[in-house]
Amino acid sequence: MLAMLVFPARLIVELPLLSPSYFTCENSMSIKENIHKNFSQMGGLIYQWPKLTLLLALFVTALCCFSLGSLRIDTSNESNFDVNHPSVKVYREFHELYGFEEAVVVMIKTDEVFDLGFLQKLSDFHQRIEDDVVYLDDVKSIINTSVIYGEGDDLIVDDLQLSFPEDEVQLATFKQRALQNTVFTDVFLSKTQKYTAVLIYQDPYSPALIEGKKQAFSSQEQHKFMVSIRSVMAEFQGDNFDMSVTGGPVIGNTILSNIAWETPVFALLSNVVIIVLLFALFRRVSAVLLPLLVVNVSLASLFGLMAFFDTALSSFSQILPSFILTVGVCDSVHFLSHFYRRYEEHNDKKLAIEQALSHTGMPMMLTSLTTAVGMLSFSMSDIVPVRSLGFFAASGVMIVWFYTIVLLPALLALLTINPDNKGGATLGKSQVFLTRCGQLGWRHPYKVIGFFSVLLILSGIGISQLRFQHDPVKWFTDDSELPQSLALMNEEFNGSLAVEVLIDTGKENGVKSVAVLKKLDELNQFVPTFSAAGVNLESSRSIVDTVKQVHFALNANDKNYYAVPDSAELIAQEVLLFEMSGGDDLTSQVNSDFSIARVTMLGQWRDLLAYADFLEQFEVEVIKLVGDVGNVSFTGVVYLMSPMQKLAMLTMANSYTSAALVIAIMMILMMGSIRLGLLSMIPNLLPIILGMGFMAATGLALDMYTILIGSIAIGLVVDDTMHFVHGFQYNYEKTGNAGQAITDTLDSTGNALLFTTILLFGGFITYSFSSMVNISAFGLILGVIVIVALIADIILLPALLRLVYGDK
Repeated sequence: MLAMLVFPARLIVELPLLSPSYFTCENSMSIKENIHKNFSQMGGLIYQWPKLTLLLALFVTALCCFSLGSLRIDTSNESNFDVNHPSVKVYREFHELYGFEEAVVVMIKTDEVFDLGFLQKLSDFHQRIEDDVVYLDDVKSIINTSVIYGEGDDLIVDDLQLSFPEDEVQLATFKQRALQNTVFTDVFLSKTQKYTAVLIYQDPYSPALIEGKKQAFSSQEQHKFMVSIRSVMAEFQGDNFDMSVTGGPVIGNTILSNIAWETPVFALLSNVVIIVLLFALFRRVSAVLLPLLVVNVSLASLFGLMAFFDTALSSFSQILPSFILTVGVCDSVHFLSHFYRRYEEHNDKKLAIEQALSHTGMPMMLTSLTTAVGMLSFSMSDIVPVRSLGFFAASGVMIVWFYTIVLLPALLALLTINPDNKGGATLGKSQVFLTRCGQLGWRHPYKVIGFFSVLLILSGIGISQLRFQHDPVKWFTDDSELPQSLALMNEEFNGSLAVEVLIDTGKENGVKSVAVLKKLDELNQFVPTFSAAGVNLESSRSIVDTVKQVHFALNANDKNYYAVPDSAELIAQEVLLFEMSGGDDLTSQVNSDFSIARVTMLGQWRDLLAYADFLEQFEVEVIKLVGDVGNVSFTGVVYLMSPMQKLAMLTMANSYTSAALVIAIMMILMMGSIRLGLLSMIPNLLPIILGMGFMAATGLALDMYTILIGSIAIGLVVDDTMHFVHGFQYNYEKTGNAGQAITDTLDSTGNALLFTTILLFGGFITYSFSSMVNISAFGLILGVIVIVALIADIILLPALLRLVYGDK
């Protein structure tokens, strides 16, 4: 039994290193024969000890699934990078000072904002938010926004919570004072004054401490936060109080909700596809239930390992269930196809298991490795969810392979299997079709190669037109809530995307100096005028706005005094007077000792790649303007999202190159020839190029999902090529006739190639049921690629082999 456990590792170790001595037929065949023999012996051991093997598999599964209950979801912006990434560290330091900067923005439409009935309902809504919303840090609206005005030498800081107007006269007075306060007009009142905004801030830290240390607000807690907000909104929604909700937490929670709902849905749909296609192929209950058991145990083990290593599900992990289930079941299809065929011939189950493992073990191992390599190529990415996807998807593929060669034979040995052929007629028709396709490529090589060359050129032209974009809002259809609410925010307000600038003067009360405040004033005036890469910020606010408002109020609302006072002493006195009058706005504008000033700038939501180019130029100008009064740093969610383009392009380049290189080496090793190994890569790379050409033809853009397709696809499409080449070499050695070897290969393994392709296509098409456009496009493109890959393997590859072998 111990020997059986060592076999999988031993088989991989016996794969030769790439060296000139390997590329001899004798050496190549000796190694292959040893591997086939090892797999056959392993099958015999499993048949001899099926119950012990089953217990072993169950023990491994139990270990993997031990932590499954702690699996979590994380869609936060910080989760895209390592905790020590400079942007994340600055972002979290900002939270320490000022709390969570992204607000849930509830926009309320009304006929008249300054109406007693509306203001009363708004006040009730504001209070309910404060009372009922969990994990709440702060609520800001016109109900608690400070109205600053002077009465003689006194400074009055008032708000609606303290002095709600009792009649129309008091209301008119409040309206006049409110409209003189820029915070009302810039933040809480829309441009048309038909909307007012309520800003709801979540606590930046979870109430749960780990080893006495604060923990970031989790995605699950954010979900509860959003659910409690929507619950209050549902009670107040009505005529003349029509609410829309948007903001960064809404985007994150919408993505999280889709992951939580669609991940099990994709798994269920993939299981349905597997059941239907396996029964159509084999017409046996055992051939349906056993692969289902293998792939679902593998998926559970994979999720258990993710939980054990505290790796959260992300928006990228959403593809894992369908990917692991459909890719994993392909191994079972190849194994069972050969097992049932041999079992029907001689009615010897032990021999059939040995023969099936001997014949399919090596190609299953190599195809699993190539698929794993394709996914593992993402492990070099600096984008943490992409890196995790690559590592765990690769692990999942190898887990499925392990269960296929261990658990599946053990179950076959224990169960009573009828050797009668139940699907022969259907399989015979498809075999004839596949054989004719192979003969087409063999008999007309130049026409076939010319046809695919034309497609290649057209695809290349289309690919040159592809552009990268990164806009999570475009992951949703235009008629869904999120795009509509953000469009409304862009239209009615100054935008929903914040750029935060911190100016550290390096000394206590440094912000109160005339020079610093005047620089902040200049910055506020400069921000709306600066434009680059087609982007501009629409507003800028800081402590200077509060100082100017106080100075204005203390000088009888004379517009000439809406300015920075001319002396530091006067500034200090007016700031102190503001604080003593009950004003608390400064807590969100400066730190406790007035050494650091915060400047919040708002821009409209749009493709974040444009912001990346804008910010590069913007930072230079800001530092040039205010850099002489303090150290300038930049943060905000835009700084966690805009760098994604460069990282994604780097990920694509590294993953495509490494995956193609490693897989090409594996193909060379398998075929025993550099020329044949490289030649076999043509039908593997061609579908990816055609798939990207299909993207261009259908108007799809490269984004964080579709950019991953190449590396995923190359690991998948090479599987059929390996099975085809393995069968071709086996039959060529037996017959000495290349044309006959192609026919025999398609006759013996063609149906397995066809049905694994249909399984992959069906599994990926389940993504089309996603409400997220990016996931749907991801599945469609991968589905197209695997279909093209099958066509290339059964038509183009025979044509290429004809050029190499001629009429041999």
